[in-house]
Amino acid sequence: WGGDVVLDVVPGPNGGNALKTSSRGAHDRTQAQTLNIECVNAGDRIAFSAKIKTDVSCSIYTWDANSRCNDLIFYTNKNNVREYHRVGYITADTPDEDGWHHVHGIHVHNEVGENPDLSRIYFADSNPNWDVYTADVKAYVLEQNCQALVMNPDMEEKDLYWSFTDRDRSKVKVITGAGGSGHAL
Repeated sequence: WGGDVVLDVVPGPNGGNALKTSSRGAHDRTQAQTLNIECVNAGDRIAFSAKIKTDVSCSIYTWDANSRCNDLIFYTNKNNVREYHRVGYITADTPDEDGWHHVHGIHVHNEVGENPDLSRIYFADSNPNWDVYTADVKAYVLEQNCQALVMNPDMEEKDLYWSFTDRDRSKVKVITGAGGSGHAL
């Protein structure tokens, strides 16, 4: 996965670290993290989130591989059967003040993906000539809460779990909430 890809640890958001990928050569060559999902069962919901940016301005509202931002992909391989799931997107074109976009999503795990030989998450689909930076990568099983079916209803966590309906036509921005506090979409 990557051939000549170069990985470097560089300064990240909030004084932490980030992983920089350069010399990518292909749209799907980028950072990858092997996941331990032995405890994940069919029907479990896996939440994914990360911060991401590129060295040039990318567009979140296009499928054009030469100008689009990265998505978060969940990959499993079980008995040589591969599955690829696009599980996280940048949904709001409002990066942090230092240029970091938030990628997030939820995946409902299926029986085919149970107990795989290999599972990974990676950031794919941006222009292969761009450097890609990732930080604060998280994947965890969401606890079931049948009393709160809408996740992040008050936008306390900005656009976390919210998405667009059509990548080419929908536009989402995080703005200041009513009364000058909190967030709204």
